[in-house]
Amino acid sequence: MRKGLLLLFVASLPATLATSCGEPKQYDGPIPIVAGAASRNMALLDRMRQEAQVDAGTTPRARVRRMAKGEELGGPNATGRAGDIVLENDEVVFVIDQLGSNAGFAESGGNIVDAADARARKDELGQMFTYFGAFPRQAVYDEMTTGANEDGSAWVEAKGHE
Repeated sequence: MRKGLLLLFVASLPATLATSCGEPKQYDGPIPIVAGAASRNMALLDRMRQEAQVDAGTTPRARVRRMAKGEELGGPNATGRAGDIVLENDEVVFVIDQLGSNAGFAESGGNIVDAADARARKDELGQMFTYFGAFPRQAVYDEMTTGANEDGSAWVEAKGHE
């Protein structure tokens, strides 16, 4: 009786192995990327900008500047300090830490360290930095430029390496 069961098991083993080994799956990280997400987000932002213009009757202006002493955001997790970059409009404010500094796990400046409602100005973000799938792989920034455009938009560009 045991011999028959053993032969049955051995005979079915190749079929079991063949059906259990499928194509290897590509691991894309913990957040799935859906094709076309960037264009959908831009369309949403454009629609929101148009609605805000209609509501206000004017073009909302974004601003980018260096933070002066005494302009730091409030809240227990706020880490922005004088010399950091402030990117804001009438709704939100973001603080990007200056180059030559590092906060938390970030190896360089150029990362978003604070974010808040523009009116309340109470930080609601611990820290955000670029992460390349396996800690501590991240962007290390060594150049930052800022600007504002006539259409009311403003920007911060950080360049660096892994």
